[in-house]
Amino acid sequence: MQTRTPLETLRSLKPFAGLVLVPDAVRALMAAGDTLDAAHAALEALDEAGAIELRPDAGNGEGVELCPKGPAGSIFYTFRIVG
Repeated sequence: MQTRTPLETLRSLKPFAGLVLVPDAVRALMAAGDTLDAAHAALEALDEAGAIELRPDAGNGEGVELCPKGPAGSIFYTFRIVG
């Protein structure tokens, strides 16, 4: 059971050049008690709310199996925290 909100968990991650890797975020959310599906749902809800901006990628990096599917066969591999 999470004691922090998903956004608080994501804000605790260290961005590189303003971007956070989705696999790192999913691992952090799962460590806090979420399932993979719940972690994906949290990321998608935060994106829809404008708190984060998910960015599609071709999907070649480490941890791609943890990433939610994006448009046109892509995956969401990075995001930036907006608010």
